[in-house]
Amino acid sequence: MDSKTLRSRGSLYHGVAWIVCSVAGYWYSSHFDERIENYAYTAATWPPMLFVLLAMVGIGQVLVACRHADQNANTQDEGAVSYPYLIAATPVLYAVLLNKTGFYLTTPVFLLVFLLLLGERRISRIVSAIALIYSFILVVFCLGLFLPLPVGNWPGFYEANTWIVMTMRGLR
Repeated sequence: MDSKTLRSRGSLYHGVAWIVCSVAGYWYSSHFDERIENYAYTAATWPPMLFVLLAMVGIGQVLVACRHADQNANTQDEGAVSYPYLIAATPVLYAVLLNKTGFYLTTPVFLLVFLLLLGERRISRIVSAIALIYSFILVVFCLGLFLPLPVGNWPGFYEANTWIVMTMRGLR
């Protein structure tokens, strides 16, 4: 088997895994049915919708893998991912560190590491992607919805994250 076929098969397996995880998550989150006063949707509304989107991504990945399964090419794509397990482990590490180191300092570092692992090397693209994603999240959650993001509890991280929050509050 050539490398392209192996990548297509791996992509097919990953797509099926995403679909299985999304179905399990949808089933698990369908039991979150508590009413929230003055809010049209319940707490159970949004997690299932995210799992439906995840299943759609998995279905798309399976369809693309099936379409490319019969194409033969021995050359590796220029932007091909070399570290799939490290890429998969990075968001897990981010989730583990988020409550300890806080959102405001951890997220830009996570985005930088993740973009580098994905193969992006152009500094202008990395900086603009981090700035756009980080700004979007801050505007939506902090300034739009007034939702607090984790500030961490490790010494130093808590103080730095709290300073960022206080600075943002001064901008309102």
